[in-house]
Amino acid sequence: MEPSARKERPMSSILLIDDDPDLIEIYTELLEQMGQSVMSAPDGQTGLKLAREHQPDLIITDVCMPHMNGLELCRRLRTDARLRAIPRIIHSSEVNLLLPKGEVFLPKPCEPRSLMALVELLLANARPARGKPPSRKRSAGGSSPPVGTEPQAAPPGAFRSPSSQSPPPALPPTTPEAPDPTPPPIPPSGSAQSSAKN
Repeated sequence: MEPSARKERPMSSILLIDDDPDLIEIYTELLEQMGQSVMSAPDGQTGLKLAREHQPDLIITDVCMPHMNGLELCRRLRTDARLRAIPRIIHSSEVNLLLPKGEVFLPKPCEPRSLMALVELLLANARPARGKPPSRKRSAGGSSPPVGTEPQAAPPGAFRSPSSQSPPPALPPTTPEAPDPTPPPIPPSGSAQSSAKN
């Protein structure tokens, strides 16, 4: 049953953009083991061209690259109406980056499971936004939200820069705590007498 279940799982296309051929090779193998289709580019300019031609489901890009860096690439993707909805992971060893709003950052190096978890999370959340029907579960009270749209924790080390388009969820109203109606315990009379003598 498991082989047939794997075939039914939708394959997503991922664009890797990095000038490190060893990293491209490692990540390609890792993502293909997850059942994803992978294409790669050695710089931002080539990556932008591939993104326009193939419109992948996810883009993973380095920052420091020849011809066009990763931040400029993300800026151009956001200004293209066909590409702005594609989720992006900025994957870099640069720690003092001024990230554009809404971008997801994953530092280098990282554990493979952190990358895999982040890829799964972004792909699951992006399917409804890009018109891909997610699987749904039925409950007794009706239909539940699409799988992958409920809030999930990001893997260790990954974070999303604040976005003006996605305000943070409202916090529940706070109420002052009522005083505790239980009176404090009264010490035994013997201990009170001994303390009075002292």
